[in-house]
Amino acid sequence: MKDAQSTEPECLVLRALIACLSSEDENWSGSRPLDFDQYVPLRNLATSIWDNHRFSMRTQQIGAIARDLGFATKESHGITKIVPTPTAVVRACEECGYDDEAIADLKQQLMKGGAKGDG
Repeated sequence: MKDAQSTEPECLVLRALIACLSSEDENWSGSRPLDFDQYVPLRNLATSIWDNHRFSMRTQQIGAIARDLGFATKESHGITKIVPTPTAVVRACEECGYDDEAIADLKQQLMKGGAKGDG
């Protein structure tokens, strides 16, 4: 992602989502696989954006941006969550110009028809 793009709200939301989907294993080396078996609460994205960029965003803003990027949202027990799919992540990354090893791996899996959790 270009420096100017990396601070745009869309890119901050996308980077926070990717961080939330990444493995939490501290001993992992190399590219961290993305976990599509979970829905991501908007508040987790707001926390990630603040922790990593010191930029405050309301969950309503994050939800609107996520939907603009092509992600579905879902209410669960009064909490709004993003429903990430591999296809939506790749499309959003292409739109924002974001690429890393995990995204490159995900693109390869989609091209081969083997990305887990897309539907």
